Amino acid sequence: MDGENQITSLNSVLQGLELNRITSTFTEPIDHTLKVPHEVWIKIGTYLDPGSLCNLSAVNSRFYNICQDPVLWTNISILGDAISSTKTIITLLRRAYLLVDLSLKCRDDISDLLAAVAEHCKKIRKLKVRFCPILTYLDLKNLTENCLELEYLDLKCTGCLNQDEDRRVNDCFRYYSTGTNCFSGLLKNFKNLTYLNLFSCKPLTNIGLQEIADGCTSLTSLNIDEVTYLSDTSFIYFVDSVKDRFQELWIDGETFTDAAFSKLGEIKKLRVLSISFADSMQSAGLRSISRLSNLVWLKVGKGKLQSSDFVQMFSDMKLQKLKHLDLSECSKLSDLGLIMISLNCLKLKNLVLSWCWELTDVGVHSVVRHCSQLSHLNLCGVVKLLGEFLRDIPRKLPYLESLDLEQCPNIELSDLQDLLRKNTYLVIKEYYGDQVLPNSSLQDILMEHPGIHFVSFDSESENDEKSNEEE
Repeated sequence: MDGENQITSLNSVLQGLELNRITSTFTEPIDHTLKVPHEVWIKIGTYLDPGSLCNLSAVNSRFYNICQDPVLWTNISILGDAISSTKTIITLLRRAYLLVDLSLKCRDDISDLLAAVAEHCKKIRKLKVRFCPILTYLDLKNLTENCLELEYLDLKCTGCLNQDEDRRVNDCFRYYSTGTNCFSGLLKNFKNLTYLNLFSCKPLTNIGLQEIADGCTSLTSLNIDEVTYLSDTSFIYFVDSVKDRFQELWIDGETFTDAAFSKLGEIKKLRVLSISFADSMQSAGLRSISRLSNLVWLKVGKGKLQSSDFVQMFSDMKLQKLKHLDLSECSKLSDLGLIMISLNCLKLKNLVLSWCWELTDVGVHSVVRHCSQLSHLNLCGVVKLLGEFLRDIPRKLPYLESLDLEQCPNIELSDLQDLLRKNTYLVIKEYYGDQVLPNSSLQDILMEHPGIHFVSFDSESENDEKSNEEE
């Protein structure tokens, strides 16, 4: 009986194990994510980028619905036509009614996309439309009537046509008409607009610039670089209108005279000033800029000013707050002017002196000695440099990250490699614009590769002579 009972008990155990196995096979694993509230997943989703949200939405239907929540789509950036079709992006914009920040770059369907933005994204505050086909007057009109909370508008290399202008017009001079139907007149509807980028926006006229000054009463930053054919009169009118509030200004100085440049000193709150093509600037214009004591970022490009102008500009502790200074192609900047810069602008972090070919090691050495916070130094095309200042860089410029010495023919590559050996994190460009790479010495190579053995050719020749004698 005992044996039969044992067999019966064993069969019962086996049957129980088999039943458990079968049951576990058909029982789905517990989904612990179901225990997490919907609101928590939404909060987690706010830390994910759009790509991660798309991946998460493919997990299951619940996550798909979570990732559709408009709260997670307040910031969207789309680059190029190959990313998504027009229909897909419009579908996205239709449900992103809480969208705040939108960036569209290199899209040929920009008119259709902006129409969707105007219809569905009325809370948008920051809009970038870069390198797209030029907008029509109606495109902008639709935005100004619907997206009234806009604070930041960037139309770099896109721009907008004036009323009755046609995209197909090739005659650029039509852009510079004095008509009153300028696209800029629409911008007054953006009551909160503080930043406007019209870089290379050719249709902007003199009247348009005046309309921006009068209509955009909250504007504090304007980029009209590479916008030419503007007159002194319109620019002076603009400065008189905005001088009490403006903080950032980028302009193309090709068509301005010193009468316009001399007005810049009246914009007392200006922190950023960029002037490309300052060919017509003279001493009065530069003196005016030197009165802007709040400047932290300054560019004066292609200026034909005399060396004494720069000496006076940076004397008497002027422009002490500067952190970025770009004097590219100011060909008459001398060592004395650079020395004055180094003694007065001790907070400089970025210094661009490309093609200032009158400079020598004397002026640059003063910069190395006094501007200890420099992180980027561009000396491209400063042809008289010999490299004597290089030896003090490791000790005097501890924060330097990049050094551009392209087209500097008299600086030896070995000196740059030696500097790199002392500061391995420094990015250096040599004469041809290539990045300098460390050159390991023979001793370094032997230490890294102890298995290397040298063959003495002298001993080989001696052995050959002995063998010849024996023969």
